Amino acid sequence: MISQVMTVPDYFQVELPEIFACIEQVKKGTVTQIATSPGGHPVHAVAYGEKTPQEPTTNLSGYSGGGAEGSYVNEDRKQVIMLIGGCHGAESEGTAACVNMIYHIEQGQDLRGVTDDEFNQLLEHYRLIIIPCLNPDGRARSPKTLDGIEGEDYTRVCQGIWKDGSSIGYPNCKNYQPLNPADVQHLGGYPNDDGYNIMHDATPGDIKTDECRGLLKLVNDERADLCVHLHGHGGLADILPPNAGTFDLHRKRILAYRRRMMEELQAAGVPTKDYPTPDPAETWLCPHNLATMTCLTSGALSPVFEQPTNDQDFDIRIKTLFELTKMFMRHGLEEQFSPRREVLRSFYDAGADLKRYD
Repeated sequence: MISQVMTVPDYFQVELPEIFACIEQVKKGTVTQIATSPGGHPVHAVAYGEKTPQEPTTNLSGYSGGGAEGSYVNEDRKQVIMLIGGCHGAESEGTAACVNMIYHIEQGQDLRGVTDDEFNQLLEHYRLIIIPCLNPDGRARSPKTLDGIEGEDYTRVCQGIWKDGSSIGYPNCKNYQPLNPADVQHLGGYPNDDGYNIMHDATPGDIKTDECRGLLKLVNDERADLCVHLHGHGGLADILPPNAGTFDLHRKRILAYRRRMMEELQAAGVPTKDYPTPDPAETWLCPHNLATMTCLTSGALSPVFEQPTNDQDFDIRIKTLFELTKMFMRHGLEEQFSPRREVLRSFYDAGADLKRYD
């Protein structure tokens, strides 16, 4: 198997012992184990900010039919932001940034020694839940970074190798759910130890992984308003187009946040993909996947953020998540990420009274 080819700075902590050490030093937040991977590793969520005491009388589906104010979410409460790292274990940037963000909140500075006062001020207005690594099995079999790993080696590290030595490849890896561990010599960093790609464990009524079940239960229990799925790829920083199966209002919001991300991260010195006008994403949807499921679970706005895995300064990789999160937080002070009442009204004809359907 391809070994690490790049020297990684000490603050880029993504090995499982490093992640668990980060979790163990949490004092200001609340740690919850939301799942156990097939490999026996815990999946942790760390929550900061008080949880609203209001308990719902219904779920999102019931609210979409009933519509009573406050029956599901009191929109005067602090909004809940969830950062989900490490769904694909080989894509380590989100995990490293989540670990640094936890240290920043706990110790006043991240592992680089950087303090971000604007982040601290914005954090006071939100409940923030950080999941550093949703797929510890995939993380355990991956190098610390994909930097310096290119071409077919890149796909072999991420998507695995058949027993005959040939590459499974992308997107062919998605044609196997699960990818049978008995058929491969290396599973790659995408799936867990049972061969399931958690990003595509998204068939309602037939969820296979404890990791996905635990995440969706947490999203529901918290009534999350924003779920940011942190991934990595070979291009520049990018919020992917909206997912199929989500609400029309969310589609419009994600298109707006794509543009905001490009402008605000570039202004902060973070290279991003350039979106032309009109944005091609206006006529294109990403497939149904875990981001769709988090949206339909709580009504959360659920963007998928792709960060470069190659040819980028490691300091920028950590800075990117802070800048991205601040971008969301700034705009969240001006508008609800997912205004459920507005989502509900969008189900009906403009100007018509709300109707009730079975």
